[in-house]
Amino acid sequence: MTKKIVSKITSAYFIFTLLTTLFVHLGLEIKKNELVTFDSTIQSLVRSHQNPLLDNILLFITHSSSAIPVLIFFAIILFILYKKRAFNKMHFILITIPGTLIINTILKLIFQRDRPDLLNLLVEENFYSFPSGHAMISSTAIFALMVLCWRSKHFYKILTLGLVYTFLVGYSRVYLGVHFPSDIIGGWMISFAWVVLAQKLILNKNVIE
Repeated sequence: MTKKIVSKITSAYFIFTLLTTLFVHLGLEIKKNELVTFDSTIQSLVRSHQNPLLDNILLFITHSSSAIPVLIFFAIILFILYKKRAFNKMHFILITIPGTLIINTILKLIFQRDRPDLLNLLVEENFYSFPSGHAMISSTAIFALMVLCWRSKHFYKILTLGLVYTFLVGYSRVYLGVHFPSDIIGGWMISFAWVVLAQKLILNKNVIE
């Protein structure tokens, strides 16, 4: 009985459905302006620690999670997988990473949330805000890497460093004033849902095997 329950809650389709449902709920709450207090409270707290050193550190982190650096990183991963003739894993990467960019653009056009209206920004962004593209790209990259390294002896090191990096990217976007906290949370939700679905369809695995 316990084994069946564990099997169900670690099913890729179950996790994908759960996260997608939560994402849609979050988006509807944003549309109804129900998260204004939540967003403004966290935003004020994060931005209250601004200083020149932290500005430079978080600018570096946010730029490292842009599309081009992530694509270069995964081009290297693809080359390694090609050398190992791990073609199934190559297909997983080739669909997952570009797919994230497409999904993010479509979702931004659906929700059309304006960026935070703040002064003295260190970076300028013109497209819609929800969900965060940087949060999605960076977390998709980390989640996909975790799938590739599952059962590796380095898995827990990658997991720890990856989660810290993913958090810092999200933190940097709020700190720099170009995203609301709920944009980041939404980006994490939908990117994890996408990676879970992709690894099931391409690699034919559930989240825990």
